[in-house]
Amino acid sequence: MTSVTYLRHAPRHIQETIADDLETAMTALGWLGPTGVPFGTKALEFQRKRMDESEMRAITGNTAVISWGDEPDWQPEELGGGLVSVNHVFFVDVVGVNDPIALAIASDVKDVMGGSNTWSRFHQVRDYTQQPPVVVAGWQVEVMDVQRERPTADWRRYWQTVKGTCTVYYPGPE
Repeated sequence: MTSVTYLRHAPRHIQETIADDLETAMTALGWLGPTGVPFGTKALEFQRKRMDESEMRAITGNTAVISWGDEPDWQPEELGGGLVSVNHVFFVDVVGVNDPIALAIASDVKDVMGGSNTWSRFHQVRDYTQQPPVVVAGWQVEVMDVQRERPTADWRRYWQTVKGTCTVYYPGPE
């Protein structure tokens, strides 16, 4: 049986794990350059933060921004076993230099996050208080319900959004 470790400030570690894995995958796909970027476009800039509308308006083409929704309460998974889960909602806003590039980037983000092709939708949570970060025993994230859509805001052309849910299982309160 695998031992499950308590992880202080878990949402931060979960978010960093998913963002790092996505950034690594987008690098492997060539989007983060500096050479061999798909379709000969400029390299993708990858950011990690929640943005307000004014910041979104200022984004230049070929930028991906990962952000997170509010964390809901945990749910018990086992009767008396102490295992709980929580669903973290993530968003990746993609602004391309044009519509086809925005669609290509967002489609790759969707494939990576959804576990299509060679990518896994399961991620091992890493502890970022360690350098280098180490895998936390018993902590796994499953990415589900990944969707790509084009937002309806009329002020931003070439914008796509990928959203999904990261379900995390971890030891709950005793």
